[in-house]
Amino acid sequence: MLRELKPMLALAIPVVTAEIGWIMMGIVDTIMVGPLGPAAIGAVGVGSTLFMTPAVFGIGLLMGLDTFVSQAFGAGRIQECHRWLFNGLALAIIYSVPLMLLVGGGLMLLPSFGFHGEVLTLITPYIGTVIWSALPLMIYVAFRRYLQAMNIVWPLMVALITANFVNVAL
Repeated sequence: MLRELKPMLALAIPVVTAEIGWIMMGIVDTIMVGPLGPAAIGAVGVGSTLFMTPAVFGIGLLMGLDTFVSQAFGAGRIQECHRWLFNGLALAIIYSVPLMLLVGGGLMLLPSFGFHGEVLTLITPYIGTVIWSALPLMIYVAFRRYLQAMNIVWPLMVALITANFVNVAL
C-alpha cells in the first residue's frame, strides 16, 4: 500500500490543486464584484450559471479523452495519443460555437425569469466578457484531459494558479 501511495500523491496533489484553482475562479470573480453591491454579485452568479451550464456539457464530452489517451499511453502508442489530442481539439473548437450561441440565447431569455432589472443590466456586460472564454476553456479542457491521461499534471496546476492571477488583473 505504501508503495502505491507516493506515485498516487504525486498525481493527486497537483490535480487537487488545479481543481481548487478552478473553483477559485468563481470565488475571485465574486470577491472582485462584491464591493459593487448585491446586484453585481447576483449578475456574476446568474451569468456564471448561464455560461457554465452548457460549458459543463462540453467538458463532459471532452472527458472521454481520458480513457482513450490513457489506454494509448499505457500501450506505448504516443502517436495515437497525439491523434486523440487533435480530435479533442477539433471537438473543442466545434463545440465552442454552439456554446457561445447557447449562452447568447440564454441571455435573451433571462428577462422572462423575473430577475431584478439592475441584475439584468449587469449580466449583459459580464456575459459579453465571459462568452469569449468559451474557446479557450474548451481548448484548455482538451489539453488537460490529454496531459492528465499521460501523467503530466504539474503544468495544469500552474496554469490554473496563473489563470487566477490573470483573472484578477483583467
